[in-house]
Amino acid sequence: MSAVSKFEKLNTDDLRDWVELAKTQTHLGKVCDRIPQLAKADPRWFAVHICCESTPSYSFGDTACVFPLMSVIKSFSLLYLLEQFGAEQVLQWVGVEPSDAPFNSLEQLVADGGKPRNPMINSGAITLADKLPGRDASDRVQSFCQWLNQSAGCQLQLDEVILASVRSSRSPVNQAIANHLAQTGNITNPDIALDIYEQVCCFLELSKI
Repeated sequence: MSAVSKFEKLNTDDLRDWVELAKTQTHLGKVCDRIPQLAKADPRWFAVHICCESTPSYSFGDTACVFPLMSVIKSFSLLYLLEQFGAEQVLQWVGVEPSDAPFNSLEQLVADGGKPRNPMINSGAITLADKLPGRDASDRVQSFCQWLNQSAGCQLQLDEVILASVRSSRSPVNQAIANHLAQTGNITNPDIALDIYEQVCCFLELSKI
């Protein structure tokens, strides 16, 4: 059975049952407590939204909750740069190999000579943040946000409150990763690259506020 035909058989009762089952497992996870603003999140929040081109959209759970994209932004920055520069150029900046270590491993980056294994680990995401086109950090973040809104028909914006919270507890590991990327010539300015990465992670949906 194809994925499309499976979705055609999906109904809200099924989705409700799955969400309720998932909610019984939320106690096994942990809210991010390094960033004060994120630490306020209720660990019981859970929602699903399935959107397909040829079938109806399905939503259930705590869909009214507002949240910053955080690491979800990694996939979109990759798509943006692929559109802007093409795959040949982007793959000179980051690889496409799976990681043998945690997503924020400095040791693996050092062992790999400073080139991130893929765009979904922090070293890859910081590298791609450095490559966003624009005059300065603000222009680069704004242009990326506009592209997202036009492409997805959404109303994302930078949440300054969450950004301030992120900056108040900046990850020393991410700073070390950015510094090593600069030392190996893979990014231009570690502070600017990390600042851009933190900003784009703090995009959220304006219409939900």
